[in-house]
Amino acid sequence: MHAFSVAPSRLGRRLPRAASLLIAFAIVCATMIALPVQEARADRASAFMKKVTTALLRASRKNSSVALERVIARYADVPYIGRYSLGRYARALPRRDRARYQRGMVRFMARYAAGEAPKYPVRNVRVLSRGFRISGGIGVDTRVVLRNGTSYDIRWLLVRRGGTYKVRDVQVVGIWILQFQRTLFRKFIEEKGGRVAALVRVLTR
Repeated sequence: MHAFSVAPSRLGRRLPRAASLLIAFAIVCATMIALPVQEARADRASAFMKKVTTALLRASRKNSSVALERVIARYADVPYIGRYSLGRYARALPRRDRARYQRGMVRFMARYAAGEAPKYPVRNVRVLSRGFRISGGIGVDTRVVLRNGTSYDIRWLLVRRGGTYKVRDVQVVGIWILQFQRTLFRKFIEEKGGRVAALVRVLTR
């Protein structure tokens, strides 16, 4: 399920398409921190999404990327997202650096969304479906309508974790955001000679 300050801007410069595609992620965040959500029917997956929405709304009112960072850390499937985003370089990340890398990644997501989301003012959001099975987990469909009348259908990929769910990925304008982040991180690491430590340093500054 966020301005990327120094780290995001440097990563974005190294992959020109990053800026435009990351806007999609910002739209997702704008969706989550905007207006009250109308649920189609209550079930565990859609109820979970309502809980996430409420938490993000509170964080947005504080106008703080730190507050948003806490929400992402709580509700996102951070360990999986972290491993997947590194791709084949995941094995090169020392175990002692995993927690630091994950914290930096979450901060990266929160800072970018906090800076970009206000550019996409939302009129309303609607949950279109109950949870349904899709490849990789449980899907929940939503529709966001911006104040200019533009609408986007957004699909959330949830996975079960104990008695609840975690957000693993989000699809907006046909793009699964996690795959994009993986491409972004891979390009950066490759330009740094395959050194994962370079990415960790940028994310944690």
